This record gives sequence, C-alpha cells and structure tokens, in this order.
Amino acid sequence: MRGTVKKTLLGGVAAAVLVMGLPMTSASADPGDTITGGCHFHTDAQQQATQNQNTGVIEASAVMRTSAGLPDAGAWVHCKIQVNGVDAPDTQLDAPANAAGIVQGQKPISFDDQNGTLPSALCEKDDWGDTDTSGWYCRASIEIQVPPQEVIDLLNNTVDPIVCPVLKTIGQQTGGNIAGVITIGPDGDVSIPDPLNLGINPVYDCPPYVVI
Repeated sequence: MRGTVKKTLLGGVAAAVLVMGLPMTSASADPGDTITGGCHFHTDAQQQATQNQNTGVIEASAVMRTSAGLPDAGAWVHCKIQVNGVDAPDTQLDAPANAAGIVQGQKPISFDDQNGTLPSALCEKDDWGDTDTSGWYCRASIEIQVPPQEVIDLLNNTVDPIVCPVLKTIGQQTGGNIAGVITIGPDGDVSIPDPLNLGINPVYDCPPYVVI
C-alpha cells in the first residue's frame, strides 16, 4: 500500500509515485569510443489520474565520439524499460546522433509495474558508427512518493481533525452543495465539477481516506 491520498483545496494535487531512471553512461566496446550522457526516464503513477500506470517520458541525451576523438555522426543510443526482466511494450527509444555527434531524443511511455510490486529497470545500448556496441545493460529504477508520506501523515493527523468536522457541518447545513459548484459529502470530502474526468476529486479528502 503506498499510503493515503491527501488532496488540498489549493491545488487538488494528489500523492503520486514518481519512478525514475537516472542518466546512464556505458563502458564502450572500444577503449577509444566514448559517450557522455545516456538514457534517463521519469514517470508518475496515481490511482485516479493514471489508474496506477507509470506514465511519462523516456529520453536520450548524449555526446558520442570516435576512437580518434571526433564527433561520431553514425552513432545511436537505444533506451527501453524492463519490468520484472521483460521489455515493457512500446517503451524503446532509438535516437541517432547528428553531425556533431550529439544524440537528443524522447518519447512518451507508459508501463505497468503492478502498483510497484514488480521491479522496473532502465536499459541502454550504445552503438558507434564503426559497428562497436556496448550491448544492452540495465540498472534498477527508483521510486519516490510525492508528497512524502511524512507530509501526508502530518496533514492527516493535525489538519483533518480541525478541518473535517467543520466541512461535515457545512455539508449537512447546505444539503451538500454550495452555489451549485462545490459539493461536500457526508464524510466531509470536498468535490468540484470534473467534466474531463481528470481524477481531481475529492479536492479535499477526509476520513475514510482514498488509498493508492
């Protein structure tokens, strides 16, 4: 369980889990071939907004040089995501170098790690114009919850005991609607219209909390 979602009236921002693969730099196949930079990615997962799918971007950013120290215009950087040791569908990025040996590329990705229970990894393969290659190599990605659980716990334990009884009273006295726009449920949850189904509600969550 990743913790309770705490949404605020200020921004309707829910707790999310960011999954990141930090930039990777390979050991080249030829001692003279070099690469600076490499692959990286970032995604986030949230129960309502992404249905716990990791959704974001995978990118390649690198400078590649030949064994003579010249820009390698024939080089490529390949990036992909693996989940539980298996390639995640449609996450591979193949980015070519330009005349200056600079590689820049990105693509949107989405993958399912079963709500964080399966390990994910960022994988990279670097190819130089002389057919040298690093081969595929992978490194485990990391997860960070935003906001941290400590912040969510602080809100739950210090703010809600004060705010939620007031919201419940207002909801009962107004029949659950304020000016026909804001709705307060019997548990104090505050909601606003969401015609695009962006998953922003409740904008303030009182006990019992939504769990992700």
